[in-house]
Amino acid sequence: MKRYKIYPETTSYYYSTLSVIEWIPIFQEEHLFRLIIDSLQFYRNHKGLFLLGYIIMPTHMHMITSNEENTTLSDIMRDFKNFTSKQLRKQLIKNNQIAAVKIFKKAAEGLPKQQFKV
Repeated sequence: MKRYKIYPETTSYYYSTLSVIEWIPIFQEEHLFRLIIDSLQFYRNHKGLFLLGYIIMPTHMHMITSNEENTTLSDIMRDFKNFTSKQLRKQLIKNNQIAAVKIFKKAAEGLPKQQFKV
């Protein structure tokens, strides 16, 4: 998934796009799609994410979001992407989809450690 930029409090609603590195169509598989849905539900129930709408396509997703006053959308998105990417990686390895994991790892080589982890 790529980086994103959230501008401070200019509006209470945000349109975000998250895309898969190299546009690999991993969300076409039901169990990986379900993982995204479950993560979104967790962040709605426990982390202050207001999810007004979303669409998940095979290579990326779009969301219209807001957040509770005691949270920041930057923190929510950071944590969501961190947690979800680790879960996706575990599922890819579990299902022997090593080629995708290798592509992600290669794409992350040479990048600052805090930007991408594989």
